[in-house]
Amino acid sequence: MLSLTACKPNVVASGGLDRLEAAIAPTPAQRPAWDAFRVEAKTSDENWNRNFKRIMEAQTFDARAARAASDSAHVDAQRLISAWEKVDSFLTPAQRVALRGVDPL
Repeated sequence: MLSLTACKPNVVASGGLDRLEAAIAPTPAQRPAWDAFRVEAKTSDENWNRNFKRIMEAQTFDARAARAASDSAHVDAQRLISAWEKVDSFLTPAQRVALRGVDPL
């Protein structure tokens, strides 16, 4: 689930985070971890979309820019993984079952 969310461009725009949130329905105690994950997901999505657009709009392929975008995506993914670990630590068995039924894409 996390890898799909992290790797698919426009997850934020497609409503994937909203579907995930609706499925797990975080409690007030769980809310800070969920909100931190949501911020990281949005940031990652924005960074990827900005970098991808810049690469695709260049007149010629720029391998250096592509490597920089890849490095940036890797850093974003690491932050997203850390944020998800915190979310995962509070999920109840019922929330885990609900999460498995969600298509975030």
